[in-house]
Amino acid sequence: MIRRIWILLILISSCDSTYSTEEANIKLILKRYGHEPILDKKFYLVFAGKGCGACIEMTKSFIINNIDSVAADFIVSSDSEKEINFIFDYKIRNRNNFISDHYNLGASLLTLYPKIYFVENGTIVKDLEINYNNAEGIFKMLKERFRASGT
Repeated sequence: MIRRIWILLILISSCDSTYSTEEANIKLILKRYGHEPILDKKFYLVFAGKGCGACIEMTKSFIINNIDSVAADFIVSSDSEKEINFIFDYKIRNRNNFISDHYNLGASLLTLYPKIYFVENGTIVKDLEINYNNAEGIFKMLKERFRASGT
């Protein structure tokens, strides 16, 4: 009986989050840029200025219009700090929840399109890739969640 309990405990403790790699990568980015390496926001939007033109413009606009939200961190990745500076002005880049990832660490979290990671209790529970077909719906849903949470 005790052996079964130990086996059960080992199995439970070895179960890992589906998103453990993504969580580790976001924490690495947070730490690299002077933030506490804990997932304490509800959303992490990772953007590298790639994808379709409409996706890029909608994502950029969403970040600018929602930069004051305390529920999200916006990670903008590029291997060029100048590129990030060109896309977002000084007032946006210097917000606490805007992370200018000029070492392009966020590239490991993306395929081609921007991505949003949803977090509950410090753990990623879902991710959505933003593309031309779903961008409008995703950003509308996020705005509603921001309003509902008062941020």
